[in-house]
Amino acid sequence: MDIRKLLLDIELRRYRNGLQRLGESFHAASKPFLQDIAIIEKEFRDIEEAISRGERTWEIIDEDGMDCGYESDHLLAMISDAEENLMLLRKAFLVLIYHHWERSAQVWLEDLPKKPNHEKIVTSLQKRGFFIPPQLDKLRMIANTIKHNSKCAKELYHSNPEYFNSDTNFTKRTTLEGKVVSKDPEDIDWEGNMHLTNENLDYFIKVALECVLPAPSSAS
Repeated sequence: MDIRKLLLDIELRRYRNGLQRLGESFHAASKPFLQDIAIIEKEFRDIEEAISRGERTWEIIDEDGMDCGYESDHLLAMISDAEENLMLLRKAFLVLIYHHWERSAQVWLEDLPKKPNHEKIVTSLQKRGFFIPPQLDKLRMIANTIKHNSKCAKELYHSNPEYFNSDTNFTKRTTLEGKVVSKDPEDIDWEGNMHLTNENLDYFIKVALECVLPAPSSAS
């Protein structure tokens, strides 16, 4: 019995199970936000229909006759909050997916340098016959953009603009008080301008799962 092969097979199974659990955990955690959005959107539509029938207006007037604004603004703000929290959740899980691959890959290798980077890990895996899909580098760039607002964000934007809001809405990095962090016109809040979907997350789980497949030349 080849003990090293057996141990590797066990690690690969753990890796696949971990990715599947990450996907399940994300969808379970995102469900309340999606339900909130659906409920608020229905309430919005119901009010629109009531207004069209002449039964009410958007204005909110309290018991003292004070104008408290428009209910549409409050509902839209609630939807925006839920969507923002859902986006934060997606970003966190995409970073976890990449880190799961990165940590696991280092366990699979025996001759890894002391300070391995993405390229060194990929090269070492390919030498051992692993298939590394090119899209994995996109996941690395997404994770680095989320964590570090890194320089690779601009490259990612040019290659995959669909992962970002329209550049007409791009904002600079600011402090909690709203002060711009840098006067550099290139200092964009790339992480804050990212627009990622549930479909993006599911896609990159599939990409990460492909990393445990043998390269075509080594397939039996």
